[in-house]
Amino acid sequence: MRLSLIPENRQFYDFIENAASNMLESARALRGLLEDNSSLEGKLERLHELEHKGDEITHTTLDTLNRTFVTPFDREDIAFLIRRIDDVVDFAWAAAVRLQAYSIREVTPTAMEFGRLIFQQAEILARALCMLRSRGKMKEILEISREIHDLENKADEVLRGALAKRYDSGPHTIESLILGLKWSEIYTILEKATDRAEDIADTLQAMVLKYG
Repeated sequence: MRLSLIPENRQFYDFIENAASNMLESARALRGLLEDNSSLEGKLERLHELEHKGDEITHTTLDTLNRTFVTPFDREDIAFLIRRIDDVVDFAWAAAVRLQAYSIREVTPTAMEFGRLIFQQAEILARALCMLRSRGKMKEILEISREIHDLENKADEVLRGALAKRYDSGPHTIESLILGLKWSEIYTILEKATDRAEDIADTLQAMVLKYG
């Protein structure tokens, strides 16, 4: 009975790492789209594939969690991690698809900056989440988590600056006001992705205190 549980425990590490890898690929695809939105259809299709893959990983993880008696970490921590990782992927897709829905042809420097910040967070988190396999490496997660918080603070500053600029930039036409509203929505979605990354970092910090 004891030996039969070992594959299940390892399987959860695989689920988390697969979700993290998918999040990193989504962030990379989003950054690429925001820096060059030519061939938009193909890039959106790629992001949609990654969003669908993230949903599948989340469903499989939660289903397995419900059927497993012994898990390597608290099941609440595993469920929270996997859902928040998927949230980052979902927000990347949600922001990208609005470029098409709103017929936006020119991406702003602010959106590009968000893309870079989200990618940096995903890259750091993918590395940190792999450290869960080794109790000896878990303490390294604490320093990595601080980097995520710093990036999220930068994202907050980018959002505040973009919104302030929108309202302080003099007289507007109806068209510019509508475009501004569209971008405000997209920026807010992108900023939510950075918030979810920070949630992941917070959970990892708590897990280090419990298990590291």
